Amino acid sequence: MRPLLFQALWSAMFACGAIVGCQQAVPPEVETPDAASMTGRQAAFSADRAWEQLRALTQNGPRVIDTPGHEKAQNYIQEQLEKLNLEVEIDEFDLFTPPTSGLEKFGEGGAELAGTEDGDDESETDAPSLFIRSIRATIPGRLRSGSILLIAPYDTQPFDDFDFIGANDGGSGAAVLLELGRVISADPLPYATELIFVDGHAPFAVPNSDGDWRAGLGFVRLAFVKQAQGVSDVHLVVYLNQIGDADLHIVRDLLSHRIYREEFFEAAERLGQTAAFGKEAPFESSGLKHRALSAIGLRRIVSIVDTAFGGDEPPGLYAGTEQDTMDQCSPESLDAVGRVVLEGLEAISKWLIKIERFSLLPLEASPEPEPEAEPGSAEQAADETQH
Repeated sequence: MRPLLFQALWSAMFACGAIVGCQQAVPPEVETPDAASMTGRQAAFSADRAWEQLRALTQNGPRVIDTPGHEKAQNYIQEQLEKLNLEVEIDEFDLFTPPTSGLEKFGEGGAELAGTEDGDDESETDAPSLFIRSIRATIPGRLRSGSILLIAPYDTQPFDDFDFIGANDGGSGAAVLLELGRVISADPLPYATELIFVDGHAPFAVPNSDGDWRAGLGFVRLAFVKQAQGVSDVHLVVYLNQIGDADLHIVRDLLSHRIYREEFFEAAERLGQTAAFGKEAPFESSGLKHRALSAIGLRRIVSIVDTAFGGDEPPGLYAGTEQDTMDQCSPESLDAVGRVVLEGLEAISKWLIKIERFSLLPLEASPEPEPEAEPGSAEQAADETQH
């Protein structure tokens, strides 16, 4: 007789159509270590290493695009990835070539993502080139197909009256992502893991534009690239930023896919990390940076962000100030997020593998009668309802 787990999966498959993403489907329980007996990837994650990564990223000052600090951070990330024997790709994108028009394909407000109105073609201006440089590397998975994208920004917003270090905003996610890369490269996940250090996430001044500011262009560029590559094999996208606060409280992001988001909160409970991922964590929007990715069909996105840096009310006392330094962050916060992400990725991967294997079973292998599925309900339930 088929095990109970497969009976449950069989019933859920026909009830939802596509189990992955169905808002009523509940992932099967996965045997994972608790906080007292962590093994494997969770135990391999080093808070000290992540903290040193953050120190290295921030020690050269602000990482504003087209500044020495930005270049040093880019070189450092590339060197760390190459030490893992990963092939590194630098996606260099001139802000004005190709033009930023045509963003209407990203839906209402697409031009807003690039800071333009009515799709203005900035290529017609006399502004000099300004390059966005995102960094990508892929850790092969144990399976032949499927991938997971882990994304973190590494640049910082410019301010005229003080140096914005961006240890929390723009630094903490990249530091954890570097340590995640070390752990996963030593013990790969079933699916390929693409590490993406996205540039151009922070607002920055465009030369000769009289104070015109842009934000999120790195994600728009990433969306163009991923759309060209195809997204059908992408199982999950995880965005990490603002996760270094010494008083860390990750919110339940309203724009994230509900089932996958909650899987990370359940992972935190298994690991005893409910101080950072609270059972009663509020539902908030952590920003629209990944909206361009959603618009090209990548709906299975989870944003792991603390929206209040210092204090309980967003954006917090230290957000966007000269106090966004390592003094207000802690290695324990980086550690909590790193271990929870690894635990969540492992649980989700096991869940997806069981679903894929079950979907390959011949229908005649089941003693249960096949119920009729409602036409058109599967994909709608899978991806359109996210929270």
